[in-house]
Amino acid sequence: MSFDKTNAADVAALKAELDIDPLAMGYATFIDQSHPTLNLLNNPAENLGGENINRPTEELDIPGIAAVIDPTEYGALTAYDKAWVQMFITREAGVALAPYQAKFLAIFNNVSVTRIAVLALRVKLASRSEILFGVNTVLDEYDLAAARV
Repeated sequence: MSFDKTNAADVAALKAELDIDPLAMGYATFIDQSHPTLNLLNNPAENLGGENINRPTEELDIPGIAAVIDPTEYGALTAYDKAWVQMFITREAGVALAPYQAKFLAIFNNVSVTRIAVLALRVKLASRSEILFGVNTVLDEYDLAAARV
């Protein structure tokens, strides 16, 4: 889900956000200025709601995952699973994680400290745009223009 300026519901939702300003973000201060308004909408640090959002697993990177593997859990793995984890964490940065996800989750079960730490990596501070229209939504001048018409 992301903003689509050809979708009347998305345009109406953005217009309502700007007009009603439910979190008192201060959109009215910049009524005719796109860049400050876009900063309020797209910058997570400006989101007065302080909400978090989960980024897709594909956005995690292997070095980040490797850094949160619990040494005690790793030490308790079978030789095969240790070898698999070593193979996984030595993949190049930028390698797609999807092919490795099922095996990783099988090795580090639901109560695993490692799994919990990896899931925490998915959490990021959300922008107002992301709260309204989904993770990684970034609005532009054309989107604002559609809502202001």
